[in-house]
Amino acid sequence: MTHTLSLSRPAAVPVRSGRRWLVGLSLAAHGAGLGALLLLAMWRIDKLAIERGPLTMMVAPPRGGDLGGPKGAGTPPPKVDKVKPAPKVARDTVQPTPAVAHTPTPAVATLPEVGAGDGSAGTGDGGGGPGVGPATGTGCTIPPCGTDDGPGDGDPPERVVEKAPQLVAPKVVEGLRIAGDPQIHPPDPVRIAMSRDGKQRVTGTVKLCLDARGAVSSATVLASTGYPAYDGKLTSGVRTWRYRPYQIGGQAVPVCATVTFVYGMRR
Repeated sequence: MTHTLSLSRPAAVPVRSGRRWLVGLSLAAHGAGLGALLLLAMWRIDKLAIERGPLTMMVAPPRGGDLGGPKGAGTPPPKVDKVKPAPKVARDTVQPTPAVAHTPTPAVATLPEVGAGDGSAGTGDGGGGPGVGPATGTGCTIPPCGTDDGPGDGDPPERVVEKAPQLVAPKVVEGLRIAGDPQIHPPDPVRIAMSRDGKQRVTGTVKLCLDARGAVSSATVLASTGYPAYDGKLTSGVRTWRYRPYQIGGQAVPVCATVTFVYGMRR
């Protein structure tokens, strides 16, 4: 018995059509996504900012040859209207005339002629007939009738300018004193105050001024004794003093000097 073996190819397994469709859909989706990304990237490019400035248009004048005119002929210059100058108006020059001050003429009263004569009225034929007139003589008719060199009511009084007193040494004024007690003691209240204060000695200085006649013109305290009552007594006592005039070159002049008083209490 014979066995025959037949070799045959195995049947091919059919590919599922569902997988192919799924793969194609996936590829299409990925392609669409990539395309969308590319488009989005292109549209998101920022535009450059354009600066907008004033637009200036410049027009070049055409050349002479372009207008059909002779070659080299330029544009004719614009016409300029000439401005006529204003006509000058002649004015009369008036020189200022200085004002003349008119001095009023004083009115002179007509006074009857007064002269030296016998005082009798005379009669005679005048140019127009007989008349009566004053006595004849020579005299003054218009004042002033004479000259007077002496002082009168109209002359201003002469001003006497006193010289400033000169400051001299105390010994000089002391030698000119002719009257007055130099011992001026403090009043009793001042003595009691000095005893209470424990002061045994006080000193005061007075400025004394004399006029040209030798009289005391002023007395002021320069250094106080510390007791106003004593200061007042010193100035009032100094005013009672009398002096001879102080002379320089034979002429009496006012002077000033200082007088110092020292008072001490006895124990």
